Amino acid sequence: MGSAKHIDGKDIAGNKNTEYRRNNALDVLKFISVIFVILIHTLSWRDYFSPLIMCAVPIFFTISGYCIYKEEDVSDGIVKRLKKILYTLLFATSFFAALRIVLFLLGRRSSILEDTNWLGILLNENPFGFHLWYLQAYIYVLIFALFVEKMKLRKYIPYIIPILFCGDFVVGSYSVFFFDRTFPACYARNFLFEGIPFFYAGFFLNKWNIDKFLKKNYLLILAPLLLFGCMLEYHLLNDYVETFTRRHVVCNTLLSICLVLLALKYSNTEENILSRIGRKYTTRIYLYHAVFLYVPYFTDIAKGIVVITLSLFLTIL
Repeated sequence: MGSAKHIDGKDIAGNKNTEYRRNNALDVLKFISVIFVILIHTLSWRDYFSPLIMCAVPIFFTISGYCIYKEEDVSDGIVKRLKKILYTLLFATSFFAALRIVLFLLGRRSSILEDTNWLGILLNENPFGFHLWYLQAYIYVLIFALFVEKMKLRKYIPYIIPILFCGDFVVGSYSVFFFDRTFPACYARNFLFEGIPFFYAGFFLNKWNIDKFLKKNYLLILAPLLLFGCMLEYHLLNDYVETFTRRHVVCNTLLSICLVLLALKYSNTEENILSRIGRKYTTRIYLYHAVFLYVPYFTDIAKGIVVITLSLFLTIL
């Protein structure tokens, strides 16, 4: 899985920095995924790319679950990671709260708080930074994982995860078929229906013997088929749903896991600039890119390029 080297810095998935043989392809995938996050937040015409870029956060959760169960003492690893993510969340929330107060005083924002409700906050929405929901969801996921380890409940996880995946579709993209209405995105995009199932998908990829499967070329065929399946689902849903509040369909779930499998397949990828950025800077890029979303006067594509460039520049500094 790449050459052994000391790792400094931590990534958006909260992976512990230690000395071991890294999978550089996973680091590249993390870098690509954080770019997808920026595109989600900057392109008003992101619908054209949704089948692919909506895999970003599921990929982070899956990689995190895969990596955390490679540690010898899983419970200890979860506790350490929980402390680090909690500290990061407290810092980020304070930073964006101060930023929004300044913008409010300057007349750039009509409100200090994000447009969310108490249910959204309970589910993991952050009142000061819309993009910080991931960190809150990740904390909930780690607490759940720690409970599972302490109570020795792993054997029940294979029965729970499919139900949670289905819950995402029932209250998410396909809610109109079950309830004849759509729900706010946070009803499905949260720790319960996105965080926990993808985290444990990574756990299964770690524990199952998939080496023989990875040696085959099935994934190279499966990935484009799933991407086409996403586009087909989007097209069919557009005939029934006027406005999407949750753009994550069944094939997105499968494609996200497939992309992680592809990274595992090419685990011997040599270290390169993308893997170094993915290893060291994904958390910072994720946190700070939202600062530049307040910069006006850019077209969509220019804003995306500017936000990516400034985020990389700031995090490397």
